[in-house]
Amino acid sequence: MTKLKENVKRKFGRNHSSVLESNLILSIEERWGFFLHKIDNEESSININKIYRDYEKFEKEIIDDYRKDCVIKNPYYHIKIGNDLVINDSLLSEIYEKAMKHFDRAIELDEKHTAGAFFGKGWLLLK
Repeated sequence: MTKLKENVKRKFGRNHSSVLESNLILSIEERWGFFLHKIDNEESSININKIYRDYEKFEKEIIDDYRKDCVIKNPYYHIKIGNDLVINDSLLSEIYEKAMKHFDRAIELDEKHTAGAFFGKGWLLLK
């Protein structure tokens, strides 16, 4: 029976990705959703050539943003990553800097609606 359980876990079990990886993927999915929404809301009939051009531009933006470490455009994801780093790993100075970077980036993206980022920065400074 144990062998069967191991086989099932191996076949259907998931490797849990880090909070950073999960939020990068969620951010790309969110941007993909906006891309599709834009196509769906166009006034004119569907122009497949324009969609291909727009997709190529979208793909290039995602790749360029990934290389520049700015794929995440929604401050919420930076706050989630920063909070995870604070809760789990913030005693290491390298992790402290990473968490602070995510809180700072969230504030840059939307200063008025990122109280969680200010709270996270305060929490880090108190630790």
